Amino acid sequence: VGSEMCIRDSINIYATGYDDSVGTTLLFQNMSVIAVERSEKGTLTSATIEVDAEQSLKLINAQNNSTLNLAVVDSTDYQYTDEETPTYNPNK
Repeated sequence: VGSEMCIRDSINIYATGYDDSVGTTLLFQNMSVIAVERSEKGTLTSATIEVDAEQSLKLINAQNNSTLNLAVVDSTDYQYTDEETPTYNPNK
C-alpha cells in the first residue's frame, strides 16, 4: 500500500508465510481503516484496522509469524470471495 491509504478506506489483508504455508493467503476482506500515521515526508508508517476480538488474535499471530500486505479495495462494488481462505502458492 502506498501513501494513498486514508481513514474510512476498505482494505484486504494478506499474509505471506502464514501457518507455515508457501505463498500468500487472504486473511481478511473489506476491513475498515480507522486511523493512519505518516512520516514527515508523507510515507505511511502505520494503519489501525477495525477488527473484533477473534480477528485481532488472528491478525496479531499473522503479524508475528508472517509478512503482512495491505491492499486498498473499492468497497462500492466489492464482492467477497467464496473461498474461506484463498491462497496463492507460487509452487503450484
